[in-house]
Amino acid sequence: MYTFKERADKMGDIESKPGGIDTKDRILVAALDLFASKGYHGTSMREIAGRVDIQKSSIYNHFAGKKDIFEKLSLVFGPGSIKSILTSDELQEKIDKPHEFLQILARKALNLIQKPEEQKFMKIVMREHDRDSVKKIIEEKIMEEDREILAGIFGKMIEKGLIKKYEPLLLATEFIGFFILLRIQYILLGKRPDTADMVDKHINFFWEAIKLENG
Repeated sequence: MYTFKERADKMGDIESKPGGIDTKDRILVAALDLFASKGYHGTSMREIAGRVDIQKSSIYNHFAGKKDIFEKLSLVFGPGSIKSILTSDELQEKIDKPHEFLQILARKALNLIQKPEEQKFMKIVMREHDRDSVKKIIEEKIMEEDREILAGIFGKMIEKGLIKKYEPLLLATEFIGFFILLRIQYILLGKRPDTADMVDKHINFFWEAIKLENG
């Protein structure tokens, strides 16, 4: 069975494939489109229901309200995606090989940033970042959760004597900061032809800063 993330990647326009995924997932994808184009506060539950071709009351069979929909989106796109990468078996198996870990993480993060659904979610974040109703979700899930997970991984590397001793949370902040900037660039300017080269240079610079002298 596909996860919502996998279904969203495959489906394209939900109106062209109304039976392709279940109602709950269709609501989420419809909300993602509407929130990105009209804003969280500019989108009504009635509009979401209309996009999915169901009654407004039917949405409440799946979600407590609009805030609940946004919270679920934040678990699938943005932080949910990064978290799934950081906790994947492929990366967890590379903790003892820090340079390879960084290279794989960077490649996966770049692939993620390039996905249309992720870009839509980031448009919502940028548009709604100062709204109290979504600010807490953005702060806790987008700004904190990923950073804390990566800090924990850097902490393990330090404990094992694989990289230099730095504050793990600082390392996580420095590493993630580049990709936050890259996400914003994609939203405002689109993809640059030298993006992959920029990522490679970031990894090399970061690795040179944290590798052991004999590494």
